[in-house]
Amino acid sequence: MPNPQTYSDPYPLSTTAIAGLTTPMNAWMAKVHRQSRFGMTTTELWFYKDGSWIASPAPVLMTASNHPVLRRRLREPATLEATLLDPQGLLAPTNVGSIYNQGINGFEPLVTEARPILFRVGTWCYNDLALGLMANAMIWNAPPSPQQYAMHWTAVPASGQLSYLTDGVFTPWNATSNPNQHAVTFSLNANQVLTLTFDLGSVKMVHHIAARFGTGGLTGCTLPASLTVAFSNDNVHWVSMPARPVGGPKGDWDEAYLNDATDPNMTEVFICDVEQNARYVQLQMVAYQNQTIGLDEVGIFGGMAGQWLGMNRFCGYLGDSMAYDAEGYFTFSATDVLKRLADNNETRLTAPFGNVDVADIAYALLTGAGYWPGAMGAYDGPWIGSQIGWQSGVGLTGLIMPIWQGQGNNHLGYQYELWHEVGWIFEADGNGVLQVREPPYRQMRPDRVLISAPDGNEDVRHVVRTGTGKELRNAVSITTGKVSAGQLGVTVQLYDPASVAAFGHRRLIVTDPLLITPDLQTKMGAAILRDYAWRLWRLHCEISPDYDTKIHSIHAFRTTLRPALSAKTQAGVTIQELWSLEAIEEHFMPGEWWGLAEYAPYVPSALPPPTITSLDSSATSPYTLTIRWQSYTGQPGVVGFRVYYSTASSSGPFTLANGSSPAPVGATAYTFGSFNGGQQVWAYVTTLDINGHESVPSVVYSALAGGAPMQQSGWVVTDLSPAGQTSVATTQGGVSGTTYEFAFLFSSPPAGLRGFFFTYVVGSIPNNQDDFRSWVHAVGSDVGHINVPAGQRGSSQNEFAPPWVAGPLTWYQRLFVPGGIASGTKIYWRLWSWYNGQWLGSNIVDWQF
Repeated sequence: MPNPQTYSDPYPLSTTAIAGLTTPMNAWMAKVHRQSRFGMTTTELWFYKDGSWIASPAPVLMTASNHPVLRRRLREPATLEATLLDPQGLLAPTNVGSIYNQGINGFEPLVTEARPILFRVGTWCYNDLALGLMANAMIWNAPPSPQQYAMHWTAVPASGQLSYLTDGVFTPWNATSNPNQHAVTFSLNANQVLTLTFDLGSVKMVHHIAARFGTGGLTGCTLPASLTVAFSNDNVHWVSMPARPVGGPKGDWDEAYLNDATDPNMTEVFICDVEQNARYVQLQMVAYQNQTIGLDEVGIFGGMAGQWLGMNRFCGYLGDSMAYDAEGYFTFSATDVLKRLADNNETRLTAPFGNVDVADIAYALLTGAGYWPGAMGAYDGPWIGSQIGWQSGVGLTGLIMPIWQGQGNNHLGYQYELWHEVGWIFEADGNGVLQVREPPYRQMRPDRVLISAPDGNEDVRHVVRTGTGKELRNAVSITTGKVSAGQLGVTVQLYDPASVAAFGHRRLIVTDPLLITPDLQTKMGAAILRDYAWRLWRLHCEISPDYDTKIHSIHAFRTTLRPALSAKTQAGVTIQELWSLEAIEEHFMPGEWWGLAEYAPYVPSALPPPTITSLDSSATSPYTLTIRWQSYTGQPGVVGFRVYYSTASSSGPFTLANGSSPAPVGATAYTFGSFNGGQQVWAYVTTLDINGHESVPSVVYSALAGGAPMQQSGWVVTDLSPAGQTSVATTQGGVSGTTYEFAFLFSSPPAGLRGFFFTYVVGSIPNNQDDFRSWVHAVGSDVGHINVPAGQRGSSQNEFAPPWVAGPLTWYQRLFVPGGIASGTKIYWRLWSWYNGQWLGSNIVDWQF
């Protein structure tokens, strides 16, 4: 997120008092003010009627005992509860004389089942007094208090110009070209202090201070040890606030190093509720080492003027519950637009889908007229493109569902089924638009640090930690549960090594007949490990939400009382804890907007392991083994590789071969051990990143000490050949077409055959032909848990089971094509053989029609 997150404001709300967060500056101002303990909140409720949004004629109650409550929870629709005060009875559903109960078709109560509503929330934001001001920048050899006794001089920026600090333009810190544009950098020596002093022109009330720092990646910047703000009326005598620790050994933030969206190269520090009358405002930043400090914007918010800034937080439908009493209190509970999906039980069986991206299946279910009995625009009518936050046909997830057909569910259930298969979140945003996103799994730094301490904003309180290991799952086995060629469907096994080492194997076995491709199985397994490998604790607390707070936000905390929490590891003192937001209940009152939050532990996944190419033995005794891997490029943050080996079995126990120091980042091989001739050894490699996180193991390779090398090529089928093709006219699901049967011959490769599947493509070979995901998976071609010796085949009905005889293997693959294959079309086929989760492509064959 290189710039403040903006939000669309798509609906014309003619009388709204809340300006939208449609510009980075508005979004930033709202984010700063949301961390204030004394912030002011307003809400608006809108009804959709006769093609337009109208403001509620009755105000929303916002008292301590009766106020709006918005509930959001992972994999559940959001709900809103609120009360309107309507003493005149304008909204009474039986008031035929109310203009609000009259529509284009006559009497039509405004408050009724399935009435669309919009809940808009705003925060009072003071103006930025720093905009357009020029800072006076100085460097001090001692902390600037008392200033007149410290050696200091004018600070000359290493890059950029001082006007960038207050120009209202935010820097794309993550850009690969000129990431520091519109930013200012300063070079400091250890323990020097950089001060930025702003003259407001006259004494003004200052409420909040904000600064955006660049960090890591391509910025070349590191965070200062601390930020202190001070105030003066004469530029001589100063009053300082408590220092806020930022970076370095004792700061709240680690440096970013992944130059991508998973770890934004930016840290925002907000010091709120300073409440000082001052003409001069000074920011003091202490260097903890020789370093370059970068800033792209400084905000000083104060004065008397300001505006309401906010966004639509909820869009949904009335109908869950409605109560109207004699005093004019109308209390309701509404569900977000997912209610439309939950209420559609018309489709007991969907059309079958094959070899389609998960996102495209979901889109087809939403927009297909055959699934929705109503007219376009009706509650039970098809969804339109503007109501869906993704497009069809763009390969959104990159995960192809070989076959899927929904049965016996409502449309919300079908959507949850699909997105659960790939571990993505399916939800509705505040504008009522359906959105999907992949939860974070490699993000190393929190989206936000919440602090309960004198130097913080007190944006977290009442922290309670609860613990149980009942939900801990750190090893996953995924199988289709189907039998193919006499064997159980392909199984993928994944585990979190660090969690297993700490708590032992806690395995979860998932049987899903739809997960028949390795990429889908791996994705599902990774999602389970992400959520459950460290699920020992839960955290409940009250927080001050901001407009960016969403399910699966990654938060860190610094709390000084029990339970003590730390945003960042400090050697020998504290251990960093990151938490993923799973549920929040937001309460809206005029002087306070707070949320009851529930968190689960979050442990980022490390970088992927390297691709192993061979494991071979030395020629003379005592024998050493050398494991080799492909050059590891394009992954920032790698510091080296660890090599593990076992002389017991492929499942260990394994010993760390290079415990004293990992193989360097540029290495592609490592030699280890001293073994007896004929001794079998198993080995794998892991990747180690800059924060000490270790990847999952690579594919396990095995070799005999003193024997020939075991190489990847030994597992590749090289003689795939076409052996015939037949066709017959058929009908499937009411669609006429042709079913083709292709026959193939191939030999079990030199190292044997452990599993395989077929892929195909029509027209031309994919550009990335060695990535099986670039091909179309052939449904029903998965064969796993076999062990066919080199050059052998089964002599019974099952060619992939003993007794063995010499000879090629045969495979028949059927393919249904609506309308048939046109003359002149060429279809290319490729077999992928399996070894411990690694898929190796055969030679390519084709049929010309």
